[in-house]
Amino acid sequence: MQTTITEEIEIVHTTNNDLQNIFWLFEQAMKLQGKNGYKVWNNIGKEGLVKDIENGLQYKIVKDN
Repeated sequence: MQTTITEEIEIVHTTNNDLQNIFWLFEQAMKLQGKNGYKVWNNIGKEGLVKDIENGLQYKIVKDN
């Protein structure tokens, strides 16, 4: 018997309402990279992220709203 699992996901633009989550994700990524000796970023370009959102260049994956 074969089981098929399908999950409904959407890829949508982020909004200003997502900023706190985006900043948190970047901070977590920086901590993990530093912990593993791969420090790539020293800080987050928050103004750049805001502009990316305004210009429709930032996305998120949404599952079940």
